[in-house]
Amino acid sequence: MDLYISEFLFDSGATWARIVSAFAKFPGYAAIAVGIGLLIYGFIKKRDGDVANGAYLISGACLTALIVLILKESTARMRFADLPSPEAYYRNMAFGMGGDSFPSGHTAMAACGFLFAPLLSAGKKRTTLNAVLCVWVTATALARITLGAHYFTDTAAAIIIALLIKLILGYFILNKGYLKSVEKCKSIFKKKRRPA
Repeated sequence: MDLYISEFLFDSGATWARIVSAFAKFPGYAAIAVGIGLLIYGFIKKRDGDVANGAYLISGACLTALIVLILKESTARMRFADLPSPEAYYRNMAFGMGGDSFPSGHTAMAACGFLFAPLLSAGKKRTTLNAVLCVWVTATALARITLGAHYFTDTAAAIIIALLIKLILGYFILNKGYLKSVEKCKSIFKKKRRPA
């Protein structure tokens, strides 16, 4: 199925796909930039919630990028545009052929925009953000497939990786347990300091 989708959509000169690809990683970079801002602001103002939110955004985007990079290097899947012929895909399933197709870094970074959703209060803003991001991530995935840079499974895996990291980090960092542990650490250090 992967090969059929790529053959159907492939158009290496598609202007729309090049434009979308050029800006595809913006949500991931925005998560890092906003995360750094929240960390600095949280430390200065001593606001643990902002520190946790900043750590969540930065670690989410960086961990997604790291996992994608490790998988790219370990699978070495050849890009559709670089295949010598469609038969090469069937002979080796395009893995281990010296490429960097699996998973899609552009699509993963686009999906990092979903990291912002838990930081917004539930309602119209969160729903609107999720709707816009669904369109953006889908457009990014289609653009990367159209350019022959990735297969459908490359983009699907990238989205799954980004969403899993969002869920896991959201549970461990944004969960109230994290803030309680920060407060517990502070209380331990305060108890050890006794006035002279």
